[in-house]
Amino acid sequence: MKKILSLLLALLLLSSMWVTAEETTVYGDVTGDGLANATDALEILKYVVGKISLGDAQRVVGNVNGDDKVNAEDALQVLQHVVGKRPLFDVELYADVDGLESLKSYKTDVSAFDYEYPVTLTQIGYGYDGKYDVDVPCILGYASASHSGNGKPYWSMWANKFDYGKDVVRGIMVPVNRDGVSKVKDENGNQLYDDKGNAVVIGEYRKKHPERGMKDVQTDYNGNYMDHPTEDYYMVPTESYIEYKWQMLKSHLDTGMVDIIALEEPEFRNQAGYSEGFQEEYEKYYGEEFDPYYDMTPEGMYKNQYFKAYLFYHAFDVLSSRVKENYPGVEVYVASHCTLNYAKHNINSCLGMICSLDTIDGVIAQVWSDSVNMNFYYKGQSPKNPFATALYEYNCYDEMLRDDQKLFLLQDPSSDDGSLPAEDKEALWHDTVVASMMQKDTAAFESPIWPGRAVGSASAEYKTVQSNVQGLFNTMHQNDAQLYSGTTGVAFGMSDSAGWHRWAIANVVGNCISSCTGVTYPLLEDGIPVDTVWLDNLTNVDQLADVNLLILTYDVMKPLSPEVNQVIAQWVKEGGRLLYYGGTNSYDTMEGVWWTEAGTTPVQHLIDQMGLSVNVKYDEVPSAELIHWKGGAIDEEICGFAQAPFCISFEGKGFDTFMTVDKEKVGITAPCGKGKVVMVGLTASFYAGSQKGYDAVKQLAAMALEGSATPYRGTSAYVAKRGDYYGIHTIANGVTLDAQKTYLDLFTNTLDVVKGGILKNNTSYLYYDVTDKLNGETPELIFSGETLMDNKAFENNQTVFTVASPSGATVATAFAMAGRKVLSITAVDSDGNECVANPHVDNGILVVQTTINKVKAPVTVTITWS
Repeated sequence: MKKILSLLLALLLLSSMWVTAEETTVYGDVTGDGLANATDALEILKYVVGKISLGDAQRVVGNVNGDDKVNAEDALQVLQHVVGKRPLFDVELYADVDGLESLKSYKTDVSAFDYEYPVTLTQIGYGYDGKYDVDVPCILGYASASHSGNGKPYWSMWANKFDYGKDVVRGIMVPVNRDGVSKVKDENGNQLYDDKGNAVVIGEYRKKHPERGMKDVQTDYNGNYMDHPTEDYYMVPTESYIEYKWQMLKSHLDTGMVDIIALEEPEFRNQAGYSEGFQEEYEKYYGEEFDPYYDMTPEGMYKNQYFKAYLFYHAFDVLSSRVKENYPGVEVYVASHCTLNYAKHNINSCLGMICSLDTIDGVIAQVWSDSVNMNFYYKGQSPKNPFATALYEYNCYDEMLRDDQKLFLLQDPSSDDGSLPAEDKEALWHDTVVASMMQKDTAAFESPIWPGRAVGSASAEYKTVQSNVQGLFNTMHQNDAQLYSGTTGVAFGMSDSAGWHRWAIANVVGNCISSCTGVTYPLLEDGIPVDTVWLDNLTNVDQLADVNLLILTYDVMKPLSPEVNQVIAQWVKEGGRLLYYGGTNSYDTMEGVWWTEAGTTPVQHLIDQMGLSVNVKYDEVPSAELIHWKGGAIDEEICGFAQAPFCISFEGKGFDTFMTVDKEKVGITAPCGKGKVVMVGLTASFYAGSQKGYDAVKQLAAMALEGSATPYRGTSAYVAKRGDYYGIHTIANGVTLDAQKTYLDLFTNTLDVVKGGILKNNTSYLYYDVTDKLNGETPELIFSGETLMDNKAFENNQTVFTVASPSGATVATAFAMAGRKVLSITAVDSDGNECVANPHVDNGILVVQTTINKVKAPVTVTITWS
């Protein structure tokens, strides 16, 4: 305390030094003159020692470090700001979170969306059934074979769907990556079975093209065929297979009933690439003989993996172009998992390449319960963090799309994993719902996927909860939003090339997955919503307008053109912050790529484009030494680098060194125009290996953002406020709801009333704020799940409303009672049949649970009040 006091008094002479904020109120400005200077620091210290008192507003701005206390540390940080060592926060930038007590976060304002396309859709693999007729305006039938013309295909049966007052848009979702299944019959038309009693099936393509046989099935080095868990084989998109898929699409489009085509899952297994069909296409493309030992060299691996991506890019290009040429009114979407998820499954990625096509209208982001329920390596462990994974995966999609392309976010209330307990499935779904609400550039959804499974097989209570959320998804785009989180504008550079050079024999590289998760998950778990910059589609600086800090590693991905580095360099010079992780590997020196032809490496080329007088040194970092980082998270930790020969160091001038290994400069920071560069030459996956590395990632991000308009600040919860709906995911303990507000818990089938209370750690919540709706003079309907068909004005002490939902499901509808009592409730469907309508009263709110007899017979409920 004496040391801080001495420093404060000594620096009081600096009171003429200050920075004027853009707003009139800034943190640290307890005197209210719009400036944060040494006078304010002294006033804070006087308050700390009891010499003066501060008002409520003064204590808010005096709490510079965000610990909810005004103390000597705040005074010290104000002085650090005075001498240029620390920024201060605009009060609105790092603000109180509306609806939660004592929680401060950065706030991002999002305007309501004006969609010209359906905001919800679903996919089905079966005909119409009222038990899972969810309220969506677009039905995608899952078609893995041609439409024979004999009777209606199941997707057309949804023309009979109860329309909820909306037109039904019909489309088909076609898996391009595998062959359609057909049943095998004898000459008399009888189904054939194997000796185990299983129906014999063969792909339609192989049945129609017996001359191809098994040539076009994805095959590994040992001749094993790659098969899908539920359906047939993964295929190589040869010219013959592409033509088959076109004829298949055409058979459906010629019905005139299809408005949308969703081409699904461009997936080539990493271990595949040895079938006859693949070799034929490879030799035609490269004009050279296929080498079955391609994985022995980096050139061979990179060429082979790139070509796998190209094959599906080419297939989607041909198919989407033909759709546009022959059926100009039909839209073409890509339905795909993200690059990180594909890396986890050892699947090649080409989504960025496909999205660059002018003939692609949008993407369905296949993020779902199973994709987020995975272990990823970081912190020296392999934990699961479904919410962080969901947020990371959703964030992978938006930046790769053009402004004219559409994005649907998928959620799955169920799971492919039949062993999961029901409560686990529901919790995973909750995480994806809230993570999707945090997306600032979309509010359109594929939900629920597979409604027969999600809704049809759900418990009665879970059906009601799904109904609650469906009502939210159908209207969420109409609301302005505020997204609360830690520091915004932090993004990770991603490329299709992530995975093209991951496992070449004798060419050790940083692990693809841990190189990504090791430098992003520490931030995600600190409340930082790490976005994605899609490097492959980066062509101008304007695409980085919303990015304040770009995290980059070329360990396991490479820029596909030198223009990528040129754009990044220009962005840094104009004020961007770059945090680079990574060392080197054999792919830096392989032949036949742009950087080798230019006599450089990707990272050296980037440095040169930024105009820094820095050279990369290779093969100089010792294999087992101390990392020296004064004050840093891994200071003096003994590290035996299994991959140390693949780390890099730096030499030159114009930079400061903050990290060394045996005197080699492995961590540097340098100004670059108006921007700043922080580079660490340790292999990116290194940081995933320990708690120390986990902490270092956060410290390095804070270092890179120091002095920026958005300094590094974590938070205790992610919060999406969309109108009066709150999606909340807690990160730390102690997050408390505003006790002055009244919420309905939409993740409960009874719409439980919540007032205040501490939220559980690492849990997702969905609340609806009804506080302002409780002061009316007459009863008022304040929320209804699924579809509200009609709501008549309160008259003659009666409320009358009509609801619809899947048959057998229960709709929860809530009313502000305005001090009235319920005298009677009746519920009758449009066929005149009486229905169940159970009432429940809690804190002046009536919840009526109405069970629907038949989907085509909506239920009208009459409430008589006292």
